[in-house]
Amino acid sequence: MRGLLEQLNLEPAICMLYIGHNDGQLSAPRQSLASLEKGEDPSTDGFVQWVTLREAQQNIEAMSKRCKHLIAMQEYSIGNEDNMREYGDMLSEIPGIVYADAAEVLQKEKQTAVMLDEIHPNNQGHRILGRYVSQQIRDWSDELK
Repeated sequence: MRGLLEQLNLEPAICMLYIGHNDGQLSAPRQSLASLEKGEDPSTDGFVQWVTLREAQQNIEAMSKRCKHLIAMQEYSIGNEDNMREYGDMLSEIPGIVYADAAEVLQKEKQTAVMLDEIHPNNQGHRILGRYVSQQIRDWSDELK
């Protein structure tokens, strides 16, 4: 995403980033995508995340320089709360972004009312997250004029 913003020379007023579950899955080539993109030889010493926390932080910091406002939300992943908490902790510490805790927002509701499965919000779950994001945008409305 950060490369796309740079290549297209975009500087959007608002960027929304939803991050976590897929980024944290273990990769088959046993190294991160960033490592493979650099042309490094495939590693054989175990599975690693597709995007490490450090790589994700670097990507988000680069994106935040091009976005006037950046909302970053980690996914709600039932049964994977520790991994998602790592993403949440990282997102909450990056200066200049608005961190939105999807788990905190969705856990207020009955799980079957907002989730299709362990990682995918249903229509109601998306509505709840959308209202949260909409409120953030309304809070910036004067600044965006």
